[in-house]
Order: sequence, then structure tokens, then C-alpha cells
Amino acid sequence: MKATIIQKAATYVLEHGLADESIRTIAQGIGTSHRMINYHFGGSEGFWEALINEIRRIELEKSRKYFASQQALPSHGISRAWAYFSTPEYQKIFRIIFEIYLKVLRAPGEHEAFVRSFVDEWLSLLAASFAQHYQLSADEAMPYARLRLACIRGLMLDLLLTRQAEGIAQAAQLFDQMLSSQLTRR
Repeated sequence: MKATIIQKAATYVLEHGLADESIRTIAQGIGTSHRMINYHFGGSEGFWEALINEIRRIELEKSRKYFASQQALPSHGISRAWAYFSTPEYQKIFRIIFEIYLKVLRAPGEHEAFVRSFVDEWLSLLAASFAQHYQLSADEAMPYARLRLACIRGLMLDLLLTRQAEGIAQAAQLFDQMLSSQLTRR
């Protein structure tokens, strides 16, 4: 029952957003009650943590499938990945990620698992890719990973706000060119 509730809640939130951040609204939207959510998750913090983890699981599963099919160098990853990240389906995920960012910023320290999974885990994966492809140490690769992660998230925020897809795709290509130039000059 708990797994079904959280899967339905994640689907609902991905479709409708976090709305007023009310568990009652989400519960009503998925056909259950606030009390049932509290019973299964031990309160609101347990529910939010489970919801964040489920959205992260969905995001990682979709991303891994896509990137497993790609054979690009990490310095060419932004423009190649942009076709994937800019789809309406993935934009829904990014909208929720940004809403969760706001939730985390309002209560720093309460959502360490979110920070580890939505930031640190991506940084580790990207840094490992840069290190492998460009013979960098872990310390040398980390700034490139952070820059790439910041770029894709910034471009997505721009897309969600402006809807200027063509100009943003051009910016992604320019970023890849600049990063590739920097890495090949090393």
C-alpha cells in the first residue's frame, strides 16, 4: 500500500506540480486521505522524503536508459543531451526538481538525501566520466562536472521560463564547443 501511494503521488506531482505543497491536496488528487499518508509515512517529513526519493528514482531510471544509448564524450554532453532534457516529458521532471530546490532552500539541513541524490550523485557520475575520457584526477574533473551540471540546469530553467528552445539549443552547442576546446588544450 505504501509503495502504491508514493508511486501515485509521484505521478500526480509530476503531472500537476507541488501546488500548494499540501499533503491534503496530493492525497485528494490520488484518492486517499491525509491520515492514510501520515499513517504509512509517519508524518509529513517521511512522506516528502519518500516522494523526493521516488521522483529521483524515476528521473534516474529515465536518464540512465537514455545516456546508456549515447556514446558522446562528456564535453559534448550538453548539446546531445539537450534533445532529451528539453522534451515536454522531461520538462515536467525539471519543474518538480526546481520546486523541490525551493523546498530545500526554505529548510536547509532537513533534506540532506535530496542534496546527495540530486547534486552529489550527478557530480560524481559526471566527474568520473570526465576523469576517464580526459585522463584527469578526481579533483581536476570535479569543476568540469559542476560546470556541466550547472549549465544544463540553468539552460532548463531558462527554457521553462522563456520557451526559447532554439536559442537555448544554440547556447548548449556553444557550451560544448568551449568546454571541448578547453579540455583538448590541456
